[in-house]
Amino acid sequence: MQWFIFILILPHLKPPSLEYMWPVLDTAFDAARVASAMLILLLYLLRRKVPSAPVWILAALQGWLFLATYLNGRELWGIVINTVSILTVACAIDLFSTKAAFLIRGIMGNMEWLIYGNLLSVLLTYPQGLYISDYYQQHCYFLGYHNGFFQYVLPAVLTAALYSHIEKKKARSICLAAAGYLCVLITWSATSVAALMLVTVLMLLPSRKLRRWITFTSIFGTTMAFNLAISVFRIIDRVPFIPWFIERVLHKSTTLTGRTYMWDQFIQKFCARPFLGYGVGEHVLLPFSRLTAGAHNQYFEYLLEGGIVALALFLLFNIQIGKELNRCGDEAVRTICLSVLAGLYIIFIAESYMNFFVYMLMMLVYHAEEFASVTAPTTRRLRVVWRRA
Repeated sequence: MQWFIFILILPHLKPPSLEYMWPVLDTAFDAARVASAMLILLLYLLRRKVPSAPVWILAALQGWLFLATYLNGRELWGIVINTVSILTVACAIDLFSTKAAFLIRGIMGNMEWLIYGNLLSVLLTYPQGLYISDYYQQHCYFLGYHNGFFQYVLPAVLTAALYSHIEKKKARSICLAAAGYLCVLITWSATSVAALMLVTVLMLLPSRKLRRWITFTSIFGTTMAFNLAISVFRIIDRVPFIPWFIERVLHKSTTLTGRTYMWDQFIQKFCARPFLGYGVGEHVLLPFSRLTAGAHNQYFEYLLEGGIVALALFLLFNIQIGKELNRCGDEAVRTICLSVLAGLYIIFIAESYMNFFVYMLMMLVYHAEEFASVTAPTTRRLRVVWRRA
């Protein structure tokens, strides 16, 4: 079963380097994504299973983004293939969540070849990279530009932690998490380092009294307030300690590498089209350049691509995840999931990840109770508590 899940999810984990270095494999991965989606659909029909609420919300969100992209006359292939991956992986996690041990084993195998492959490329080719991207002329590795490593590393950390909790074997999980951390530390993405520091601190909190204060509401509310303070109210310019931390510890400028400039552009563009947005694509000019990029803020990006409706659907998706996570009775699993969500919400301040890795992570969090229900597993025998769909 774990190998079936591994193969089912594999095509959706296409490394960015394939497009540049092995175009034939790039096309093969896209074809395999469609085949994987059709197989998942067939399994749903055969089992007469109805997707959970977050899957329906994701479908509505992607449908709205598709409509916005179409009405703005932009290229549609990118959002089509991205939607296939998002919904297929979300449905796969939904479908196999009742076999949580097998599910996490299958995802663990996929995370390992991605993270270890990327670490190898970093160790062998840093700082020149495997290739230089055509558009931005940046040095890239197996998993692309180093600012994007976090979207792979964080799901790997979550998978490793859940695998360790279920299998009661830490060596394999520690190696995967360590490889992910090394990818980020060697290439030094400041925001990613800060987010991973937060994840580590929260996971290792020794006091149960302190852990009681860590809830989805507190994590989401605090990170959202912090997001607004930095991206909207620009607290960086008003609190003396923050510029010192950014410049001396994170080794970044107080403009967050030009992000404040891009956020100003976003505000102007959003005010022009607040409801529909501009469709999926890159709409913000990079500082001192004619090249375009995303808004470098997850919530701004939804507003830019799909307007208020897209952001509302994404927030509703998060609320559904949080409500279900609060029902998880296993403190260890709940702490793991909340720690990872805290890191994700922190990275949303300075980056925008619109691919399926974010949704895969959040769907795993949604099914936290299923991972908590696996009892006394070993590599030879698994006892799984089944729950009716």
